[in-house]
Amino acid sequence: MNSQPLVTAKASLGRAFGSIVWALSPLLSFGLLTPVTFLIAWIRRRTFVQFLGFAVYLALWIGALVFSEGRQYEQVMMYAYLIVLWNFATVHAFLVRRKIWYRPESSPVVTTPPLLIPEQTHTAKQQSDSHRHSDFDPGPYGFSLAHDAPAAALVASALLSIGEGATSALAELERRYFDGRQVGSGYLARFAHAGVVHVGRLAQISPDLAQATYQRAWAIVTELGAEAQVLSSAGARAVLKADELHSTTDPSVEYSQPKPQAASGAINSEPEPATVGQQKNPTVASGTFPRHPTLSEQVCDSQTYRDHVRGLRRVPDSAVVKAIIDGAQDAGGVLTVAEVGRIAGRPAGSVDGYVTQLQRALNIDGSQVLTRDDNGTSVRLNLELLRQQFLGGHQ
Repeated sequence: MNSQPLVTAKASLGRAFGSIVWALSPLLSFGLLTPVTFLIAWIRRRTFVQFLGFAVYLALWIGALVFSEGRQYEQVMMYAYLIVLWNFATVHAFLVRRKIWYRPESSPVVTTPPLLIPEQTHTAKQQSDSHRHSDFDPGPYGFSLAHDAPAAALVASALLSIGEGATSALAELERRYFDGRQVGSGYLARFAHAGVVHVGRLAQISPDLAQATYQRAWAIVTELGAEAQVLSSAGARAVLKADELHSTTDPSVEYSQPKPQAASGAINSEPEPATVGQQKNPTVASGTFPRHPTLSEQVCDSQTYRDHVRGLRRVPDSAVVKAIIDGAQDAGGVLTVAEVGRIAGRPAGSVDGYVTQLQRALNIDGSQVLTRDDNGTSVRLNLELLRQQFLGGHQ
């Protein structure tokens, strides 16, 4: 079974050329630009390893300048300068070039090969149960029901967005779909993100099949006994489109059936008034009106938002953006970075980059709709400015 959940994003020609020039800068500058080279690496990746490399090269660079005129240290520092700052730094830069430049601001790219679409007939279900399908395989663990994998990934995304309140449901999901293995939150986050991406692509190709996946996901939630937790979380409802499913599959009014007419020999009585089921417009007559779209739906469906994200290189999934807006609205406009990661189904190390993507999608011309707060540990969504920017101040 193929098991490579993460691959390096394929870089453009410009990015590839720039990364090569960056890696050659220690060699071309005779070591003078080595500290600057690894300062750029630290700025892009923000990891301790990159900071340590920058600090070591900077210390050697300063030492070479300070002790270069002393006879006792002149030869030693010259060799250190030539070997480390010039040659070794060039090799080091080439080794980390892809890591620094090919995934600069977002999470590791999750590849989702063509997935097995949910079953449509009883025969297809039997065939899926008889053998496992390997098309949907974001990791090294097998799935007990392969045809349920996209729906199970959606459920994982919804449960992760809830947090501690869905721990037992997540454990049961692992038991059912990962052969009882404890795969860990990081793997579940990647699995969940793969499902969200897949269903988003499927919705563009066949909305009916995407709707079937959402319905199967809700059936899995019911089997896990997690309906209450999902319905109590705006983020989880948005991931599973629970509001839309309930409005289309659970009508609030049962239409009454027309009564059988009297036998031909019976005396005709006065005609009975038409029942709700016989009226021309049963929706209006029954008192069931179309659901008013939420703030997140209005924003993501607005022409302003669509025009703005069309020019972005990386566009966050609209379902995730809606879930984050709903979650922030329920939380008074403030979410922790960890909560954003759970809603988006992102590994912990990539949430900061994803927040940057969200800021580019929601902040137009330098506006402060989405900002970082508390030294970067939380994000603040200005709901009033959000309405003004995308809806003209109206909801």
